[in-house]
Amino acid sequence: MSWFDTIKNVAPMLATALGGPMAGMAATMAVKALGDDDAEEISGKDAVARLQKHVMSGNPEVMLNLKKAENDFTLKLEELGIEREALYLKDRDSARKREATVGGHTPAILAYLTVVGLFGIFGYLLMTEMQVSAEGATLTGLIIGHVSAKAEQIYGYYFGSSAGQDRTNEKGESHVKG
Repeated sequence: MSWFDTIKNVAPMLATALGGPMAGMAATMAVKALGDDDAEEISGKDAVARLQKHVMSGNPEVMLNLKKAENDFTLKLEELGIEREALYLKDRDSARKREATVGGHTPAILAYLTVVGLFGIFGYLLMTEMQVSAEGATLTGLIIGHVSAKAEQIYGYYFGSSAGQDRTNEKGESHVKG
């Protein structure tokens, strides 16, 4: 896993900002939260390089401090009047602009294969009523979970997802009302 993937997993809002026009400010705040006292005096590129060094160090405290940095960054954005949704929308928009510019059929082919594969797995399991060992059941569950997550991302990419749904998911609340 790359250092940036680690940040995406631990502090997704911070990672989104690092990929856009707020990268310098995000990197500086992250490096400062990681203990570099002179973080305010370095440029955006240097802050990103230091952030990479910290993440690659393997120090477990870095992950906790990254989460704190993300919270501080979010508060700073709110102080500045910049909404979280604006950063997410910009990130999604860049993916769509890339597809419009580059063209090609690869994303659509992968999307179709993933969705057909998901329903194929479900169909096979329902039709065969196969007897599976505990290890086989675990592997089957992992495969279904992975393919289901990819299918959800594909639907989100092609049909969008609502900001309200994202906020509900962050809170861990269910969409189903009982």
